[in-house]
Amino acid sequence: MRRYLRISAHPSPIYYLNKYIGVIVKNPIPSDYLPPLLPGERFFFGRVPHSIIKRVASLAGTSLATYLAIWDRTKLDGTGKPVTLPNAFALDPWGVNRHAKARALRSLEAVGLIHVQRSPGRAPRIMLLDPRVKGKAV
Repeated sequence: MRRYLRISAHPSPIYYLNKYIGVIVKNPIPSDYLPPLLPGERFFFGRVPHSIIKRVASLAGTSLATYLAIWDRTKLDGTGKPVTLPNAFALDPWGVNRHAKARALRSLEAVGLIHVQRSPGRAPRIMLLDPRVKGKAV
């Protein structure tokens, strides 16, 4: 004799058959679903405008990864003040070493996406600029 689980124990199907329309595929993941974070796992603070990504993606080297690291650091800080980008923060999740970071900062500053305050013996302080509105901080 077979034992069946209750109907509520089974997940809902991904698709079902409608005899008038045919096969209808349902989206198994709701649009507002966020996968759970694992303990100690980092996450990216998103909502980067596509127009900015488009400008950064055309730059050479690790400019995109560096810009995303700066964006992440700025948005997580949340104060609107200039932030530093430590070499460990750029290298660990983003894979950008200190020399590539320096080249990327120069190219991002030349395009007008960031403003960098440099002082001898100190880490550069970086402020995000909104290229859509000339000179406005993000």
